[in-house]
Amino acid sequence: MKISNGVIKGPSKVVIYGVESVGKTVLGSLFPKPLFIDTEESTRQLDVARVTPTCWAQVTSAVDELIKDRQGFETLVVDSMDWAEKFAITKICDENPSEKINGIEDFGYGKGYVYLAEEIKKFLNKLTILRNKGMHIVLTSHALIKKFEQPDEAGAYDRYELKLEKKTGPLVREWCDMLLFANFKTFVVEDQNKKNRAQDGGRVLYTTHSPSFDAKNRCNFPKELKMHIDKLPEELEKIIKFPKSSPASKPKQTDKKAEVKPEVKEEVKESAGEQTAFHAKLYSLMEGSGIKEEEIRKMVIMRGHMPENMPLDNYPEDYVNGRLVANWDKVVNFINKKIRA
Repeated sequence: MKISNGVIKGPSKVVIYGVESVGKTVLGSLFPKPLFIDTEESTRQLDVARVTPTCWAQVTSAVDELIKDRQGFETLVVDSMDWAEKFAITKICDENPSEKINGIEDFGYGKGYVYLAEEIKKFLNKLTILRNKGMHIVLTSHALIKKFEQPDEAGAYDRYELKLEKKTGPLVREWCDMLLFANFKTFVVEDQNKKNRAQDGGRVLYTTHSPSFDAKNRCNFPKELKMHIDKLPEELEKIIKFPKSSPASKPKQTDKKAEVKPEVKEEVKESAGEQTAFHAKLYSLMEGSGIKEEEIRKMVIMRGHMPENMPLDNYPEDYVNGRLVANWDKVVNFINKKIRA
């Protein structure tokens, strides 16, 4: 086992959602050296670097390019995720040409939402790879008021949620390190005529869960952070401006790794990634089954799970352990039938 201790400082995965015109885009522009994937053309009045995609393929290819070369950027801002999701829905519908398929609901039995969730899952995996290469990831989204009925309580109430489809919203919430809800704070006061009046309390970032909205953080933030138009909240700035650590040295090869067959060794030499304990376990299985890295990568690319240029050593831990190692018999069977046939 490769055991580490202490706090691991590094880039953050942040989701900022809120009501219209609260300043989500401006907040994203305050992160270090940002590049925007501007899906709704909301950055026209900001002096920022941007790409303006018109389809889902352009959204994902922009991330693929940054995985190959960050080009000096330190933050990727997807503004907004709910508009990017519309591109993904269009792509899924276009891949199923039929007079009956005009929208995500037309697939029937909720299948369209399952296809969409798979597409968003692949996208989030790519963003995690990019985060692991040293970039902050910021996703913005609009907020939606929905009726919520708590299972263990009688009655229902309204609350703010991400303006995403029913299966993709939970994926984005689970994926991020920080889920921040931006809103205008309003106070209700009684005037001299004993009538209630609303007073503006400024813009606020809410950082912890409430019955009225979803929010979370793993940094012991106060419940509310004051939003500014020219700088990040001090608490957030301390987290994202982490000290740059020197590249870690590659771990020594284990005995098992040294025994890998010559052809597998050759594949490993081509990999630019840093091998870790979970990769060593995968290589051990590959050795026992006579599977080459090239065959693993072909299978993964065929399924659309990782970019074509991604070395096996750069595959994230949850994918290696959860998809490959845990289902090794199925992996071997797939390679024998689909790749070696």
